[in-house]
Amino acid sequence: MAEENKPLQKRDRTNDNFRRVMNNYMKKGNLICQRYGADIHIVVRRKHRFYTYSSTQDSTFPPSHQQVEQSYPLPIQKTPLNYPIQKA
Repeated sequence: MAEENKPLQKRDRTNDNFRRVMNNYMKKGNLICQRYGADIHIVVRRKHRFYTYSSTQDSTFPPSHQQVEQSYPLPIQKTPLNYPIQKA
């Protein structure tokens, strides 16, 4: 009877949350492509698995890191330091 009063453990929803966020992220990339005519390429790696989205079938896109560095106008590059840390 003592076991009946045990609180239930919450299910780990990390994978579900990741899948949902990734789906929304890819949809946002597609929306930017459609609304603004931008070429989008998204690469995410999680647990040794890659998730990719590309708005074009152009074989020259995405450009290499060197091509981006040598492009003009200069690229706008962001890192996690450009964004505030969000508490979970």
